[in-house]
Amino acid sequence: MGVKKINGGVEDFINKFVRARGGDSTGLDAATAWTPAAATGGAISYSGGKTIHTFTSSGTFNSPSAIPSAEYLIVGGGGGGGGANTSADGAGAAGAGGVLTNHPDCPAPLRGGAFPIGAGPVSVIVGGGGAGAGFNVANGAWGSISQFGTPLIASGGGYGRKGPGDAGDGASGGGSGGGGSAGAGGSGSKWSPDAPGHPGSTPTTQGNSGGDNGPNYGSGGGGGFTANGSDSPSNNGGPGGAGFDCSITGSTVGYAGGGGGGAAGPYRGTLSGGTATHGGGAGANADTTAPTYNGADGTTNTGGGGGGGGGGHSSSSIPGLPTATGGTGGPGIVIIAYPT
Repeated sequence: MGVKKINGGVEDFINKFVRARGGDSTGLDAATAWTPAAATGGAISYSGGKTIHTFTSSGTFNSPSAIPSAEYLIVGGGGGGGGANTSADGAGAAGAGGVLTNHPDCPAPLRGGAFPIGAGPVSVIVGGGGAGAGFNVANGAWGSISQFGTPLIASGGGYGRKGPGDAGDGASGGGSGGGGSAGAGGSGSKWSPDAPGHPGSTPTTQGNSGGDNGPNYGSGGGGGFTANGSDSPSNNGGPGGAGFDCSITGSTVGYAGGGGGGAAGPYRGTLSGGTATHGGGAGANADTTAPTYNGADGTTNTGGGGGGGGGGHSSSSIPGLPTATGGTGGPGIVIIAYPT
């Protein structure tokens, strides 16, 4: 006996068959009526019995009925790293974007509580990453806020700095530049300038402070969600502060790591930029070619801080060095998950 009817048409049948192969359905609903997720907005996926809305750009979440309890992950944009330069001092890395989440993967002291969502539209903002500083430019730009409605606002990350002056405060603070005249790393759990609460502190912990310059000319790492950025150990860049791993989408992804500080070389020897994890950009190694003076960008949609640029010197001829920049921060993300 042949199939009498495929509800929803061939395209709907194929979609359900693919979901069955991926483990999200028995496949029996391919020949019976199936109601998709009632809420709309973002890219919709399914995992572990949950419907997941992932916003990588701003938009609207809209549910025709109330959702009693939802999981959320809100990550602000990471800051931009300090610029490559000719001062022979490494440039500081940027801080990560702020994090708000109630997902179980988040450490308990930082984890939010139950979160119901009322019926109707909710405005969603996904914050951009701050631009890395250009060559011989003192500091990068702040990251921007990410937001789900009124109560959930994640601050942008603070910028990295080169030379005199402090790095930027933010959700996580930026790292300071190297050298004797450098200032301090930026403070964490502070509002970025585009947040309604600027210049005050965030009501909950969203990140940590950036690192300072070391005893010589290396720069500090940017702060991350779960750890401070490290001070430079000497002429190498300081590592960025750790973020955290989260599996809210069904796959584990690292979020909100601080950038690594830029190194001071090769005038001062063979050195290395600060390392970075959880989406943060590594610091410049500042070797013998112009590309090694670029701070690495934060990973897209992780809120990672940009890496700091390298410190050049007039005694070391590096063709193309003026094209080198600090790393741009990773844009943020907004994810909502609830039982299917």
